[in-house]
Order: sequence, then structure tokens, then C-alpha cells
Amino acid sequence: MLIMNSRGRRAGSRGIPMWADDSGNHTWVEIWDKDWHFAGADEYDAKGLNHGWFTGNAAKADAADPLHSIYATSWKHDGGFFPMAWSPENKSVGGINVTGHYAVKTASVICTIAICFFNGPIRVERQGTLIGENGKAIATFRTKAGTADLNDMPRIVVKPGETYRLSFVIGGETLQTATFSPELAGGNILDIRESDLQHVPIPQKRCSYTHPATGSIVSPSSRR
Repeated sequence: MLIMNSRGRRAGSRGIPMWADDSGNHTWVEIWDKDWHFAGADEYDAKGLNHGWFTGNAAKADAADPLHSIYATSWKHDGGFFPMAWSPENKSVGGINVTGHYAVKTASVICTIAICFFNGPIRVERQGTLIGENGKAIATFRTKAGTADLNDMPRIVVKPGETYRLSFVIGGETLQTATFSPELAGGNILDIRESDLQHVPIPQKRCSYTHPATGSIVSPSSRR
């Protein structure tokens, strides 16, 4: 942001004290290029401006609720202020409510669940697959770790009333979660711990051979 301003390009901070689902707060940057465009904070997106992991959360912001509103910093001090989650009592930075730039007026009803994977106390990256009731793969995802924002988690689309499993291949073994439904997922975030995963047995292959005299296929059980 400072670099943009030093080169004569307008840029400013945007933030929300708490997401609508109470999963945390976030602060990011917007730049001016004939209009305001957001660029994330430290989350590069190859798609360019106005793309990021938090667009779905931002779309649920509520301009009528100060805690769940999105704000922009402002040089004006006309009564509004930019709320800082790290310093709640500090009202020294001017701010304006810009929720309308992000929130959708008619949001589609989509149920999603965020996934976070832990190995012990450490958040780790894992490639996973969402498995439906019929045992078939529905979608794939990759969990985040390291310097990724704690709220930057892959989200999977699920249907209320249906059951699912999450499958992971770790060390050559296939591991799965217990069956879950969106209603019993404990909110909209699933914390997966490697120690809780269940081993998926490898199906035993049935051997057979062709009888040299009759030409028929003989299974091991029929030879007894």
C-alpha cells in the first residue's frame, strides 16, 4: 500500500471486525484504477484483482451490523472510524462503511464447509477428496498451512440432509473421516486430525485360472 501511494496511485486498507459466521476478522488492501479493486493482504491470486479466498465471507457482510460490516480507512474524521480488532478501543483512524461494495443483495443458498487439517497441534497441507453417500468422489481440495491466513481454508459444497466422508492418501495409505452431515459438522468448519482418521482396507483380489481340459474359469473356492 505504501509503495502504491509513493508512486501516486491511491491505495487504502479495508477490513471487517468479524466475519458473519464469527470465524474471525480480516484486513486487506484496495487500489484505485478507475474504481476501487481489492488485492488481498498477503494472499496472491493468479486471477488478479477482485479475487481472493475471502470473497464468499465478504459477500455475507451486513451493513446494518457494525461488527459484521466492512470498513475503509479515511482521512476524514467525521464521526466514523476504522475498527481495529487488535486494538478495539482505538478510534483514531477515520473510516467509512463500504459493505455495499462487497455484500450481495440476493445471495444464493449454498451450504459450504471449510476444511482444516492438523497433524498433532500443527496445521498442515493435505490433498483431500470429498466422498458422497454412494462412495464416489465429488470434489477435491487442498488444505492450507504455514503463512496462510488462519481463515484461508478450502470450502466444499455440501447438501443439507446428505452424508459425506473426507478421504486422504497419506504415506501410501488411504484414510477417511467418519461419516458426517452438514448439520452435524459442528458449525461450518471441520477440523480434521490425522490421529482420528480411519484406515480403509484394501480389497482382496480374487484369483482364478482357466482349466486346461475344460477351458472353464475356475476360482480358488471351486478347487477345494
